[in-house]
Amino acid sequence: MGSIGLAIEVVYYWMETNGRELLKPDVEILFNVFESIHYGRRVRALRWGHNYYFEDLLGSCSNEGDHEDCQEFIIIANMANLAILADPWHLNFQEKDGWKQQQKYFRLGLTTDTNLDEPRSISHSPIHSAYHYVLTFRDTQNLLHASAALYRLYGGDSCNLPSSFWESRFWTHGETVFARSIRQSDSWKDWFFTIKSELKEGPNKMNLRNRKRIWRLGVELINLVRAIKEPDRLLYGDIDAIMQGQMRSSMASGLAKRFDFQGCRELTQRFVRLGNKSRLCAVIPSYVLLSNRQLISGLSFVFSNGKYVDVGYVVSRQRGGYFDSTAVPKFLWLVSSQLGFEAISIDAYPQQVLDGFTSNHGNKVAVSKWSLENLKGVYLGLDAMRIVSIGIDVGKQDSLDDVLWTPHCTLSTPSISMHEDDMAALHKLQRKSFAPASIHCVNSGNGQLVGIKVYSPLGYCAGITGIGFVYDTDFESIWGSADDVASLVFFLDKAERLVTVTVYKIGSLVCHLQFTTDLNRTSSPFPQLPINPDVSFECVKYEALHDGDITGFCGCFVGSSKQLNCFGVIPEIMAVSSKSAWVPPKVYASISPSKSQLPDMPLGDIRNHGQHQSRILLGKKYQSVQASINPVESNYRRAGQVTGLLFRTTADQSHPELLGQWTGAGDTYYLNEGEQIVDLEVTTAKPIRKQMSRRRLSQVKNITIVTNQRRVKWDLAGTLIWGGGCVVDMNQGTHSVTEILWEFNAMFDRVQCTVLDHS
Repeated sequence: MGSIGLAIEVVYYWMETNGRELLKPDVEILFNVFESIHYGRRVRALRWGHNYYFEDLLGSCSNEGDHEDCQEFIIIANMANLAILADPWHLNFQEKDGWKQQQKYFRLGLTTDTNLDEPRSISHSPIHSAYHYVLTFRDTQNLLHASAALYRLYGGDSCNLPSSFWESRFWTHGETVFARSIRQSDSWKDWFFTIKSELKEGPNKMNLRNRKRIWRLGVELINLVRAIKEPDRLLYGDIDAIMQGQMRSSMASGLAKRFDFQGCRELTQRFVRLGNKSRLCAVIPSYVLLSNRQLISGLSFVFSNGKYVDVGYVVSRQRGGYFDSTAVPKFLWLVSSQLGFEAISIDAYPQQVLDGFTSNHGNKVAVSKWSLENLKGVYLGLDAMRIVSIGIDVGKQDSLDDVLWTPHCTLSTPSISMHEDDMAALHKLQRKSFAPASIHCVNSGNGQLVGIKVYSPLGYCAGITGIGFVYDTDFESIWGSADDVASLVFFLDKAERLVTVTVYKIGSLVCHLQFTTDLNRTSSPFPQLPINPDVSFECVKYEALHDGDITGFCGCFVGSSKQLNCFGVIPEIMAVSSKSAWVPPKVYASISPSKSQLPDMPLGDIRNHGQHQSRILLGKKYQSVQASINPVESNYRRAGQVTGLLFRTTADQSHPELLGQWTGAGDTYYLNEGEQIVDLEVTTAKPIRKQMSRRRLSQVKNITIVTNQRRVKWDLAGTLIWGGGCVVDMNQGTHSVTEILWEFNAMFDRVQCTVLDHS
């Protein structure tokens, strides 16, 4: 109720500061709007696609070039930060000349017969036209210097612009309209520069930023209420004809899961029957404008006899226009996002619509292809503004043809092998939330595949957040997310092929993956299977047939947890799947945590983070040692930190042994003939983000290996630094390291060495 009350107050505040009554607010409509908006539990705020607060703060920092100060302005709206989110109604402006810094451009050296310093009349200028009032102050300054005539007219100084220009800054859609009602200066120009200076560095900076944010929210809500109250907009369809659970076929939704940051809520359902109508000719959408996005609010089905069947919020004037009565549409393409349904297309792939979504767009989109043959009925789930779920009844289907996919998957989706249980789970998942499926295939254009990486927090049932393909060109293509999790890797020979994938799962959640190649090499389960006799998994094995291999994976990453669900494989020719139950072997289950080699203080048990053990025996003859470095800074690790070591032997250089994680390639040290590793020295550092419950733990910063000939160190950038003179005689009563154990997760490392005393 607190968030709803604040939002209502925003609307009244917006109308009050606008100086006139724009409309009589309909409280019932407002409550329907707020009930439709998803409440982000983590950020504790109502969300309907806008991000005004963060856009304003980051945008202002970007324009001013002060990126370091951005962080202090990013405030999560919780009770502890209410004092920081300053009161936008109470401001204390100080009349100081320092706050009124009027910006001027340097004069350009224009060659002209006109003396720029001469006074001139500006009452009848070309810039004094309709378009100049909608430009921002920065754009107007640029316009003055883009036109020599305007530059001469105003002397190259924007302060010479007419008073009507400065007043337009405070009009309804002006850049400083939020400060119109608190004007404390006789001059619009002086007041404009006061507000701009205060927003940048004045004592009322946070108050004004919050006031600006509230103004934009108010404008959004006012426009939304106007659209909902449009007389031509009516709700069509039967209420109790069919329920969502009874839908037997294609279903897609933009609904939000409990802890998602964005999404929709369903308030009502509508259904129409179409089986006894004449031939379908067209499907026409009606739209509502929400956060500068056109979202579908209703659908009109047009038949060959000229009749319409409407469902949802349909605006009759939007469905008018020409349609081909002889057309026989076969497919309906849906473009959807977490905000709702963006567009539809009949038969033709909606490439033009998808081109409008840039790569850095705030909401990812998905596309599905539905058959219109034997269409019996259409189900819609709606909130107060738009369609939030769509289902069509064309009979039961057990394929993946009508599933929501990320756009690049829908044009040429390869043959996919997915167990029927996961296929049914994927349909069920997409009925309840926006969970588009995607594929990730090996791309020969990136090089030869030499490794498969699995990203996971490593905790019990924490699942997998991403999978990466590593190529011999040092390029890695990542499917899913690799942010702030640990990585596990299975290295392949350049001629080695992946032929079997074993999935350990609970329901549709993928907990562990295991890979087998055509050389009968099998990886360990990634992450490591839990040491718990009470744990059991469903085990699905995918095997490639006809001497083919597995060239890719498919599935969906669900919600804010980014966990991989509904896993399948993409075979070169064909693959089969088999399902069985997995329980810990008796020997494996008899190992209790108290008898393991885990230390008293675990690295994990923080949220969903666990820990992984890697070990290496130094009895082999190694040819080289390569450092693994962290390429970019994360929430826990600094860029350039050493995260692991890669050991290659003379006998088998294609299958290196990894100690720790493989996050990026550092320098390689090649051992000389007869050179052996006798010791390992580790320099540690605390994580960037401190963990108070694990204050004694640390992570590896850099590493030094000691051989019987020299000391070799990898610094913070993964660069080799070595020196000679460290000759060790193995027969003179000294000691050497025989085994190294490296435990790690996303936050911490622990390296332990087993020492052999030669005396």
